[in-house]
Amino acid sequence: MTKRILRQKNLTIENNGLSSLSVNVFITGQGSPKIAVINGLHGLERTGAYLMPKLLGELKLKSGTVAFIPFANPSSAERNTRLTPEDNQDLNRIFPGNKNGTLSFRLAAALFDYLKDFDVVIDIHTFPKMDMPIIGVFFANIENGLRQKLLYVLKAFNPDFIWKLDIEKGETAKAGSLIEALLKIGVLAFSVETPDVEIINENQERRFVKGVQNLIEVLLKPESFNTQRKILIIARQPSLATSTGFFVPKKTIFQKVKKGEVVGKIINLNGFETETVRATAAGPIVFILKKTFVFTGERVAIVGNIVE
Repeated sequence: MTKRILRQKNLTIENNGLSSLSVNVFITGQGSPKIAVINGLHGLERTGAYLMPKLLGELKLKSGTVAFIPFANPSSAERNTRLTPEDNQDLNRIFPGNKNGTLSFRLAAALFDYLKDFDVVIDIHTFPKMDMPIIGVFFANIENGLRQKLLYVLKAFNPDFIWKLDIEKGETAKAGSLIEALLKIGVLAFSVETPDVEIINENQERRFVKGVQNLIEVLLKPESFNTQRKILIIARQPSLATSTGFFVPKKTIFQKVKKGEVVGKIINLNGFETETVRATAAGPIVFILKKTFVFTGERVAIVGNIVE
Protein backbone atom coordinates (compact mmCIF):
# COMPACT_ATOMS: atom_id res chain seq x y z
CA MET A 1 0.00 0.00 0.00
CA THR A 2 2.79 2.46 0.87
CA LYS A 3 4.24 2.00 -2.62
CA ARG A 4 1.54 4.42 -3.79
CA ILE A 5 3.07 7.25 -1.73
CA LEU A 6 5.51 9.20 -3.86
CA ARG A 7 6.54 11.66 -1.19
CA GLN A 8 5.93 12.97 2.28
CA LYS A 9 5.87 16.62 3.32
CA ASN A 10 6.08 18.10 6.79
CA LEU A 11 4.44 21.43 7.54
CA THR A 12 6.62 22.84 10.33
CA ILE A 13 4.59 24.89 12.79
CA GLU A 14 7.07 25.30 15.61
CA ASN A 15 10.75 24.52 16.15
CA ASN A 16 12.13 26.90 18.75
CA GLY A 17 14.85 24.84 20.37
CA LEU A 18 12.59 23.80 23.22
CA SER A 19 9.73 22.16 21.36
CA SER A 20 8.74 21.26 17.83
CA LEU A 21 5.47 20.58 16.05
CA SER A 22 4.82 19.60 12.45
CA VAL A 23 1.91 18.25 10.42
CA ASN A 24 2.52 15.21 8.22
CA VAL A 25 1.22 15.26 4.64
CA PHE A 26 1.24 12.11 2.49
CA ILE A 27 1.07 12.68 -1.26
CA THR A 28 0.34 10.35 -4.16
CA GLY A 29 0.13 11.08 -7.88
CA GLN A 30 1.25 14.17 -9.71
CA GLY A 31 -0.13 17.04 -11.74
CA SER A 32 -3.72 18.23 -11.92
CA PRO A 33 -6.34 18.01 -10.57
CA LYS A 34 -5.14 18.50 -7.01
CA ILE A 35 -7.32 17.19 -4.18
CA ALA A 36 -6.56 17.42 -0.47
CA VAL A 37 -8.24 15.21 2.14
CA ILE A 38 -7.78 16.54 5.65
CA ASN A 39 -8.78 15.08 9.02
CA GLY A 40 -8.31 15.98 12.65
CA LEU A 41 -8.82 19.72 12.97
CA HIS A 42 -10.46 18.48 16.16
CA GLY A 43 -8.10 15.95 17.69
CA LEU A 44 -10.69 13.49 18.98
CA GLU A 45 -12.15 12.96 15.47
CA ARG A 46 -10.26 10.07 13.86
CA THR A 47 -12.50 8.49 11.21
CA GLY A 48 -10.84 10.41 8.39
CA ALA A 49 -7.40 9.12 9.37
CA TYR A 50 -8.80 5.58 9.41
CA LEU A 51 -10.21 6.06 5.88
CA MET A 52 -7.00 7.43 4.37
CA PRO A 53 -5.15 4.08 3.98
CA LYS A 54 -8.23 2.73 2.20
CA LEU A 55 -8.19 5.71 -0.14
CA LEU A 56 -4.50 5.28 -0.77
CA GLY A 57 -4.90 1.59 -1.56
CA GLU A 58 -8.07 1.73 -3.65
CA LEU A 59 -8.06 5.00 -5.61
CA LYS A 60 -7.46 4.57 -9.34
CA LEU A 61 -5.35 7.61 -10.06
CA LYS A 62 -4.59 7.89 -13.78
CA SER A 63 -3.88 11.59 -13.46
CA GLY A 64 -3.84 14.09 -10.64
CA THR A 65 -2.52 14.54 -7.12
CA VAL A 66 -4.12 13.57 -3.82
CA ALA A 67 -2.67 14.85 -0.54
CA PHE A 68 -3.67 13.26 2.77
CA ILE A 69 -3.42 15.02 6.13
CA PRO A 70 -4.47 12.41 8.72
CA PHE A 71 -3.97 14.58 11.84
CA ALA A 72 -4.16 18.31 11.18
CA ASN A 73 -3.91 19.18 14.88
CA PRO A 74 -1.26 16.78 16.26
CA SER A 75 -1.13 17.90 19.89
CA SER A 76 -4.93 17.85 20.10
CA ALA A 77 -5.00 14.33 18.62
CA GLU A 78 -2.28 13.17 21.00
CA ARG A 79 -4.29 14.31 24.02
CA ASN A 80 -7.68 13.32 22.58
CA THR A 81 -9.21 16.79 22.89
CA ARG A 82 -11.37 18.97 20.65
CA LEU A 83 -9.42 22.13 21.48
CA THR A 84 -5.71 22.73 20.99
CA PRO A 85 -4.31 22.11 24.49
CA GLU A 86 -1.52 24.71 24.27
CA ASP A 87 -3.89 27.70 23.92
CA ASN A 88 -7.39 26.23 24.37
CA GLN A 89 -8.52 27.33 20.90
CA ASP A 90 -10.94 25.58 18.54
CA LEU A 91 -8.70 25.35 15.46
CA ASN A 92 -11.68 25.22 13.10
CA ARG A 93 -12.97 28.62 14.22
CA ILE A 94 -9.89 30.79 13.59
CA PHE A 95 -9.01 30.41 9.90
CA PRO A 96 -7.17 31.78 7.98
CA GLY A 97 -5.04 32.06 11.12
CA ASN A 98 -2.11 34.29 11.97
CA LYS A 99 1.54 33.28 11.59
CA ASN A 100 2.43 35.54 14.54
CA GLY A 101 -0.31 34.30 16.88
CA THR A 102 -0.49 31.52 19.44
CA LEU A 103 0.05 27.92 18.35
CA SER A 104 -3.48 27.36 16.99
CA PHE A 105 -3.35 30.53 14.90
CA ARG A 106 0.08 29.61 13.49
CA LEU A 107 -1.18 26.10 12.74
CA ALA A 108 -4.26 27.50 10.96
CA ALA A 109 -2.07 29.85 8.91
CA ALA A 110 0.26 27.03 7.81
CA LEU A 111 -2.62 24.73 6.84
CA PHE A 112 -4.42 27.50 4.96
CA ASP A 113 -1.26 28.51 3.10
CA TYR A 114 -0.68 24.91 1.97
CA LEU A 115 -4.29 24.11 1.01
CA LYS A 116 -5.08 27.32 -0.88
CA ASP A 117 -3.43 25.96 -4.06
CA PHE A 118 -5.64 22.85 -4.32
CA ASP A 119 -8.58 22.44 -6.69
CA VAL A 120 -10.77 20.69 -4.10
CA VAL A 121 -10.35 20.31 -0.34
CA ILE A 122 -12.35 17.76 1.66
CA ASP A 123 -12.40 18.30 5.44
CA ILE A 124 -13.58 15.23 7.39
CA HIS A 125 -15.40 15.55 10.70
CA THR A 126 -17.08 13.14 13.10
CA PHE A 127 -19.95 13.35 15.56
CA PRO A 128 -18.83 11.19 18.51
CA LYS A 129 -21.18 8.32 19.45
CA MET A 130 -23.67 9.29 16.71
CA ASP A 131 -25.10 6.83 14.23
CA MET A 132 -25.37 8.76 10.98
CA PRO A 133 -25.11 8.54 7.20
CA ILE A 134 -22.42 10.28 5.16
CA ILE A 135 -23.31 13.97 4.98
CA GLY A 136 -21.73 16.63 2.79
CA VAL A 137 -21.70 20.16 4.20
CA PHE A 138 -22.61 23.01 1.84
CA PHE A 139 -21.85 26.59 2.89
CA ALA A 140 -24.73 28.80 1.82
CA ASN A 141 -22.90 32.12 2.22
CA ILE A 142 -20.96 32.17 -1.07
CA GLU A 143 -21.49 33.90 -4.39
CA ASN A 144 -23.71 32.18 -6.93
CA GLY A 145 -21.08 31.07 -9.47
CA LEU A 146 -19.00 29.29 -6.85
CA ARG A 147 -22.20 27.99 -5.24
CA GLN A 148 -23.15 26.09 -8.42
CA LYS A 149 -19.66 24.60 -8.78
CA LEU A 150 -19.65 23.55 -5.14
CA LEU A 151 -23.03 21.86 -5.46
CA TYR A 152 -21.77 20.10 -8.57
CA VAL A 153 -18.71 18.58 -6.88
CA LEU A 154 -20.73 17.77 -3.75
CA LYS A 155 -23.27 15.85 -5.83
CA ALA A 156 -20.40 14.06 -7.57
CA PHE A 157 -19.09 13.00 -4.16
CA ASN A 158 -22.59 11.56 -3.67
CA PRO A 159 -23.32 11.85 0.08
CA ASP A 160 -26.60 10.62 1.55
CA PHE A 161 -27.62 14.19 2.43
CA ILE A 162 -26.26 17.69 1.92
CA TRP A 163 -26.40 19.87 5.01
CA LYS A 164 -26.91 23.54 4.15
CA LEU A 165 -24.88 25.53 6.67
CA ASP A 166 -25.76 29.21 7.03
CA ILE A 167 -23.20 30.95 9.23
CA GLU A 168 -24.98 34.31 8.98
CA LYS A 169 -28.30 33.10 10.38
CA GLY A 170 -28.81 29.79 12.15
CA GLU A 171 -25.21 28.57 12.64
CA THR A 172 -23.24 31.72 13.48
CA ALA A 173 -21.05 29.81 15.97
CA LYS A 174 -19.47 27.90 13.08
CA ALA A 175 -17.83 30.96 11.48
CA GLY A 176 -14.05 30.92 11.03
CA SER A 177 -13.77 27.38 9.67
CA LEU A 178 -11.17 26.16 7.20
CA ILE A 179 -13.86 25.56 4.56
CA GLU A 180 -15.27 29.07 4.90
CA ALA A 181 -11.80 30.61 4.55
CA LEU A 182 -10.98 28.54 1.44
CA LEU A 183 -14.32 29.32 -0.23
CA LYS A 184 -13.70 33.03 0.31
CA ILE A 185 -10.64 32.81 -1.96
CA GLY A 186 -12.42 30.67 -4.56
CA VAL A 187 -11.18 27.18 -3.60
CA LEU A 188 -13.84 24.47 -3.94
CA ALA A 189 -14.00 23.08 -0.43
CA PHE A 190 -16.52 21.18 1.64
CA SER A 191 -16.76 19.21 4.85
CA VAL A 192 -17.94 15.63 5.19
CA GLU A 193 -19.56 14.37 8.38
CA THR A 194 -18.87 10.66 8.95
CA PRO A 195 -19.73 8.19 11.72
CA ASP A 196 -17.24 7.56 14.49
CA VAL A 197 -14.52 5.04 13.65
CA GLU A 198 -16.15 2.51 16.00
CA ILE A 199 -19.49 2.82 14.17
CA ILE A 200 -18.73 3.36 10.47
CA ASN A 201 -19.63 0.31 8.37
CA GLU A 202 -17.98 -1.25 5.32
CA ASN A 203 -20.59 0.11 2.92
CA GLN A 204 -19.95 3.65 4.15
CA GLU A 205 -16.22 3.14 3.80
CA ARG A 206 -16.67 1.99 0.18
CA ARG A 207 -18.96 4.93 -0.55
CA PHE A 208 -16.40 7.38 0.80
CA VAL A 209 -13.65 5.97 -1.43
CA LYS A 210 -16.03 6.00 -4.42
CA GLY A 211 -16.94 9.61 -3.64
CA VAL A 212 -13.31 10.74 -3.85
CA GLN A 213 -12.87 8.68 -7.03
CA ASN A 214 -15.91 10.45 -8.50
CA LEU A 215 -14.36 13.83 -7.69
CA ILE A 216 -11.15 12.96 -9.53
CA GLU A 217 -13.14 11.88 -12.59
CA VAL A 218 -15.45 14.89 -12.61
CA LEU A 219 -12.49 17.28 -12.35
CA LEU A 220 -10.80 15.55 -15.29
CA LYS A 221 -13.94 15.31 -17.46
CA PRO A 222 -16.74 17.44 -16.01
CA GLU A 223 -18.98 17.08 -19.05
CA SER A 224 -19.09 13.29 -18.74
CA PHE A 225 -20.39 13.15 -15.17
CA ASN A 226 -24.09 12.84 -14.38
CA THR A 227 -25.13 14.56 -11.16
CA GLN A 228 -28.88 14.26 -11.68
CA ARG A 229 -29.40 12.04 -8.62
CA LYS A 230 -31.68 13.78 -6.17
CA ILE A 231 -29.86 14.47 -2.90
CA LEU A 232 -31.93 16.16 -0.23
CA ILE A 233 -30.53 19.45 1.08
CA ILE A 234 -31.31 19.82 4.76
CA ALA A 235 -30.97 22.14 7.72
CA ARG A 236 -30.19 20.58 11.10
CA GLN A 237 -32.85 20.55 13.80
CA PRO A 238 -31.41 19.02 17.00
CA SER A 239 -33.30 17.35 19.82
CA LEU A 240 -31.66 17.80 23.23
CA ALA A 241 -31.54 15.67 26.34
CA THR A 242 -34.17 16.86 28.82
CA SER A 243 -32.21 15.58 31.81
CA THR A 244 -29.08 13.69 32.78
CA GLY A 245 -29.37 9.94 32.42
CA PHE A 246 -29.37 7.07 29.95
CA PHE A 247 -30.55 7.81 26.41
CA VAL A 248 -32.28 4.99 24.52
CA PRO A 249 -32.99 5.68 20.82
CA LYS A 250 -36.41 4.81 19.39
CA LYS A 251 -35.67 5.74 15.78
CA THR A 252 -32.94 4.94 13.28
CA ILE A 253 -31.21 7.04 10.64
CA PHE A 254 -33.15 7.72 7.43
CA GLN A 255 -36.45 7.15 9.28
CA LYS A 256 -38.88 10.01 8.61
CA VAL A 257 -40.54 11.60 11.62
CA LYS A 258 -43.14 14.26 12.24
CA LYS A 259 -42.54 17.29 14.42
CA GLY A 260 -43.18 16.27 18.02
CA GLU A 261 -42.77 12.55 17.35
CA VAL A 262 -40.79 10.57 19.94
CA VAL A 263 -37.20 9.88 18.83
CA GLY A 264 -35.93 8.41 22.08
CA LYS A 265 -36.28 8.26 25.83
CA ILE A 266 -34.13 9.18 28.79
CA ILE A 267 -34.01 7.25 32.05
CA ASN A 268 -33.11 10.09 34.36
CA LEU A 269 -31.00 9.77 37.50
CA ASN A 270 -33.58 11.50 39.71
CA GLY A 271 -35.78 8.55 40.62
CA PHE A 272 -35.06 6.67 37.37
CA GLU A 273 -38.17 8.08 35.73
CA THR A 274 -38.52 7.81 31.95
CA GLU A 275 -38.78 10.98 29.85
CA THR A 276 -39.45 11.28 26.12
CA VAL A 277 -37.32 13.19 23.63
CA ARG A 278 -39.23 14.53 20.64
CA ALA A 279 -38.33 15.71 17.15
CA THR A 280 -38.20 19.50 16.82
CA ALA A 281 -39.03 19.39 13.11
CA ALA A 282 -40.36 17.03 10.45
CA GLY A 283 -37.96 15.14 8.20
CA PRO A 284 -35.54 12.20 8.13
CA ILE A 285 -33.40 11.29 11.13
CA VAL A 286 -29.83 12.13 10.10
CA PHE A 287 -28.02 11.74 13.44
CA ILE A 288 -28.99 9.75 16.51
CA LEU A 289 -27.00 8.67 19.53
CA LYS A 290 -26.48 5.03 20.30
CA LYS A 291 -27.69 3.89 23.73
CA THR A 292 -25.45 5.86 26.05
CA PHE A 293 -25.17 8.18 29.05
CA VAL A 294 -25.97 11.86 28.39
CA PHE A 295 -26.10 15.16 30.23
CA THR A 296 -28.93 17.69 30.20
CA GLY A 297 -28.82 19.76 27.00
CA GLU A 298 -26.66 17.32 25.05
CA ARG A 299 -27.67 16.61 21.43
CA VAL A 300 -29.22 13.16 21.22
CA ALA A 301 -30.78 13.28 17.74
CA ILE A 302 -30.87 15.56 14.71
CA VAL A 303 -33.67 15.75 12.16
CA GLY A 304 -32.92 16.94 8.64
CA ASN A 305 -35.45 19.64 7.88
CA ILE A 306 -35.66 19.56 4.06
CA VAL A 307 -34.92 23.03 2.61
CA GLU A 308 -34.21 22.22 -1.07
